[in-house]
Amino acid sequence: MNNLWEESLLKAFEETPKSDTEILLGILTIVVFNRFGNDLGMLYKIVGMEKFSKITEYFSNKTLRFPEAGELRQALVLALTYYYKNVKGMDWTEVQKQLPYERDLPLHMGKRIASLNRTIKKQLEGLLSE
Repeated sequence: MNNLWEESLLKAFEETPKSDTEILLGILTIVVFNRFGNDLGMLYKIVGMEKFSKITEYFSNKTLRFPEAGELRQALVLALTYYYKNVKGMDWTEVQKQLPYERDLPLHMGKRIASLNRTIKKQLEGLLSE
């Protein structure tokens, strides 16, 4: 019985040979990290070859500015607040219940929502006039 368990355990941890594709992608990952640095190397590793190629084609020879995590979070809170307030028709008390971790929501978001509303209206007018 003990022998069977040991064999099963060894078989579970047995390395399987890598395919040629896996080997090539591994080499490509090393090349991308070495050639373009850790940031682009990590982006490649996260999104994979196909998406990385599309990103590279679109942003070729351009400089990107990624938002800080806090900025992205603020954008998400703004979108959620706008959605609850303007699409769902909730009042500020109801919105606050949906986003309880946001203190003083009406105070911080009122102007931003008004600005976003103007931008959305302008873009919709542009779409409708085409």
